Parts: sequence; structure tokens; C-alpha cells
Amino acid sequence: MGKISSGLHKICQVFIGLSLLVVVFVLTVNVVLRYIFASSWVWAEEISRYLVAWCTFVGAACCVTEGSDITIDSIVSLFSKKGRNRLSIVTTAICIVFSVAFLYSSFLMTMRAFQNGQMATSFKMPLWVAYASMPVGAALTLIRFAEKLILLIRGGASASGAVQEEG
Repeated sequence: MGKISSGLHKICQVFIGLSLLVVVFVLTVNVVLRYIFASSWVWAEEISRYLVAWCTFVGAACCVTEGSDITIDSIVSLFSKKGRNRLSIVTTAICIVFSVAFLYSSFLMTMRAFQNGQMATSFKMPLWVAYASMPVGAALTLIRFAEKLILLIRGGASASGAVQEEG
């Protein structure tokens, strides 16, 4: 859509790439430590799980931006071009409602973990940091679906197109 939107998308992509790189490094080193030196990092699997959760929820927003969100092409292909656009508007609106509900419930869950002072089991990290992946990802996804809906209503995107304009 704009410079801010494409900048946010780029930040998300870099975050996901770096997070996956850290996961691969930590797990590889942990395997080497376990099988060669009969020792391992106790925290490696837990931190990897949390990073993968962050990648999943932030990645959902990237999928919407790139037009990679889930569609059932066999059903969509039954409609005319105008019908596909209307169907896409309806499904995007439903996705927005789901994103708002998920944002609300995940925010409450994250706040509960924060208020209870829950900590990760193998290292001293507050669990709300891991749980925050859900509301952050939901908010980013909500923004992307809203952008997609605006583009669809204006007629500036195809029914299965990406949010981000080429440029």
C-alpha cells in the first residue's frame, strides 16, 4: 500500500528470517552438544518453541500481505470475476472479525501471564514475552486484512491478490 506498509512487511520478513536462523543455530549446536559431548543446553528447545511461535504469528501477516493466505481455488473458480471480488470481500471481512476476536482473547491471555508473573521453566524469561506473539501477530494480521479489504472495495486488488502493491 505505502512506504510504511511495505517497510513493516520488510521488518516482519527480516524478523522471521533472523528468528529461524537463531532456531536452526541453537538446535544444531544442541544436537552436537548432546551427541558428541553428552551435554546440552537445557533451554534450547524451549526458546526454539517460543521463536517458532513468534515466526508463526508474525508470518501469518506476511502471508496475507503476499496473497498466500488460504483459499479454496476450486470454489472460487466457480464464480464470475465480479462474484470472486464479492466473495473475497466477504471472506476478508470474516477474517477481520476473527482477527479482532483472536487479538482480544490473546491479549487477555498475555495480560494474565504478565499479572501472574509466570516464567519459562528452563530459563528466567517471563512467559508473557512468548505469549505476546499472539496479540502482536493478530494485530499485524488485522492490519493486513484491513488493507486487503480496502483494496478490494476500491477495486485495486484481485480477489486472491497480495495486499502490497508491486513497485
